[in-house]
Amino acid sequence: MDFRNPIRQINRSALKVALAYGVVGALWILFSDQALEAFVKDPSRWQTIKGWAYVTVTALLVYFMVRRQTEKLLDAALRLQTREAETREIFDAANSAILVVHPESGAILDANQTTEKLFDQPMASVLTMTLGDLVSGPGVPSAALLNRQVREFNQQETGFEWQAKPRHGEAFHLDFVLKQIHVSGQARVLAVIKDITDRKRMDLEKSRLEEQLRQSQKMEAIGQLAGGVAHDFNNLLQVINGHTDLMLEDADKDWPFYESLKQIEIAGTRAAELVRQLLTYSRRQIINPVSLDLNDQIAHMKQMLSRLIGEQIEIRFSPNNPLEPVYGDPGMIDQVIMNLCLNARDAMSAGGVLTIRTQNLLVDENSEKNHAGVRFGRYVLLTIEDTGVGMGPETLARIFEPFFTTKGIGQGTGLGLATAHGIIQQHNGAIRATSEPERGTTFHVYLPTKEQDQLDHEEGPRTQGGQETILLAEDNLMARHLARHVLTQAGYTVVTAGTGQEVVDLFEKNPEQFHLLLLDVMMPETGGRDVWLHIQSLRPGMPVLFISSDAPNANHCQFILNEGLDLIAKPFSPEALLWATRNALNSRSSATSSRPSPSNCPGTPGRLRSEPDRK
Repeated sequence: MDFRNPIRQINRSALKVALAYGVVGALWILFSDQALEAFVKDPSRWQTIKGWAYVTVTALLVYFMVRRQTEKLLDAALRLQTREAETREIFDAANSAILVVHPESGAILDANQTTEKLFDQPMASVLTMTLGDLVSGPGVPSAALLNRQVREFNQQETGFEWQAKPRHGEAFHLDFVLKQIHVSGQARVLAVIKDITDRKRMDLEKSRLEEQLRQSQKMEAIGQLAGGVAHDFNNLLQVINGHTDLMLEDADKDWPFYESLKQIEIAGTRAAELVRQLLTYSRRQIINPVSLDLNDQIAHMKQMLSRLIGEQIEIRFSPNNPLEPVYGDPGMIDQVIMNLCLNARDAMSAGGVLTIRTQNLLVDENSEKNHAGVRFGRYVLLTIEDTGVGMGPETLARIFEPFFTTKGIGQGTGLGLATAHGIIQQHNGAIRATSEPERGTTFHVYLPTKEQDQLDHEEGPRTQGGQETILLAEDNLMARHLARHVLTQAGYTVVTAGTGQEVVDLFEKNPEQFHLLLLDVMMPETGGRDVWLHIQSLRPGMPVLFISSDAPNANHCQFILNEGLDLIAKPFSPEALLWATRNALNSRSSATSSRPSPSNCPGTPGRLRSEPDRK
């Protein structure tokens, strides 16, 4: 039975009863008298009985027919009620808010229970509101806009996103689907609303992480480029600075070109410093870490910072006591603080306040949201904050790129913040910056804490020159000729090679001939490390001094640190080469084992030696 329209079923049942009553009445009228005349001698006596019989038969017929139709109607109504209850249960159980809305006024005619939970409103209140009032709040312009969108909706189905009124103090994002429907012949709009706040938050976090990854990859690529440029430039500087030093040693101060040579020397020294900054940015500069107190480090620098920054800027230092020690290179940490403070000075040309703070910090799963991109662990957090002009997001995104600067031409190299970034990365830390135009800039430097002491090493004697034989391997022809000239002038016998394989061949012919290997780390065919390992197998304990155009890094020079070997980094002066060579020979000649003694190395193993102190 079709029970979707009970009124129609009742009308049909009443019609059936009326038809049955009419048919029975007609048959009774037509055939009752004939039957009496056929079977009864005096029909008049049976007329009353005939009438009652007619009434009884018709009543029984109507009773059974009405009863049957009533049972059918009751059964249909029960099934309709059950279906409505099931439909309502499904309606209320939906994860999305579902509302039936009047297409003209936007009034809510019906809604499911999810609507109550989503908007935190009782159903009685929901049914007195328009869709715009419920979503955006009464009287808000966006509420009228949403109601108008419903009123002007003339498609079969459409979808859009909407930001609702704040809920629990945060933005509330909704996904809308509007669909035209008809209820009892009346046009209605079905609105299906889904809370996508969590998805929006995840999308935002994903975008942030993707941007952070892109920035990291960009910085890494720039670092590799900077390291490669520095490597090649160091080879050129080695020749320029080396020959300049040789000429200055022999030149008389009255020579007309003596001052020109001094200017070349100064320019070469500045270029070497620029290369060192590039190496630091690309994380190829070596560090000499010790356990240090950052509060003491800053306190010792404060007077110098005051002179550099100027009287118009007030320096406020707020140390945390006690502060956990960090394990880092004091000189490099000083450089980071100096660069950040000078950057702050440049942002406060009219004066202001520079605030330096330190604090102990634990980054874990509970605090990672406030320290995005910082690995879990214990840190000392150094905060340097200024009240300067600040910067916009586009500038902020590029501040750690090398050679990027907002200063005028000739007023900066654009390497200050890039160098700070490289140093902190090399210390396994992190550096972050926040800024807004006209609201200053704040740098957060995360330095890992580590309880470990570094032994101090005494430097060996600095006697220059000797009579020993040195096997020199350098793939750059000009640098090789310069080194040979310097060593030969100092009395050494020098045998040269341009590749690693040449070194091996020369050494295998007469292993006892040589007193020292002077090896470039990076050479064609066979690198310095492989050459050294092969020669060690032939003659254990053979002294070696490595040359590098980019100081030790994790890729191809870390073994120098691990093995406690000697290193001299380009560009070095002739004096530095002679000094490192003599120290390498002296320390190895007094060693009692094949492994070099760190205490006799020229300084701490792996320390970058570009130039000894000039007298």
